[in-house]
Amino acid sequence: MRPSLLLGLGFFAALLSPLACGSGETSGMSSSSGTPDASDGKFHPMGDGVHMTEANACTALINAQGTARGNLGCAGTSRICPDFLRAQFVTACLEYDQGSVQGCIDYYNKATTCDELNKGIGDCVATAFPNTMSAGCTM
Repeated sequence: MRPSLLLGLGFFAALLSPLACGSGETSGMSSSSGTPDASDGKFHPMGDGVHMTEANACTALINAQGTARGNLGCAGTSRICPDFLRAQFVTACLEYDQGSVQGCIDYYNKATTCDELNKGIGDCVATAFPNTMSAGCTM
């Protein structure tokens, strides 16, 4: 390659690298708090600060997965509630951010193939509010 082309590619890569790391769509919490970390390579949708119970969050996510599978004609199953959310978090009965739950649902709905949907289900992490307790929740 010619030096001018290499310089141009290097400049282009330097411009894009901050965008890849700082999209604003991830927010991490330390794994010591029992919540996933944004550096885990998963998709963490932005929240809206509105609390919802673990049961409602889990049901919304599981129902959206079933609908997306049906729309795409995908076979498959998912964990049941509340195990689906509890598999990602150490602490049971947390409250979840409604906006981030909707962000995961939107993420599922962007899939155009069964493989994309399955990857999306595994990659999307709704935000839990640390040190909260969902009303009526049993561990």
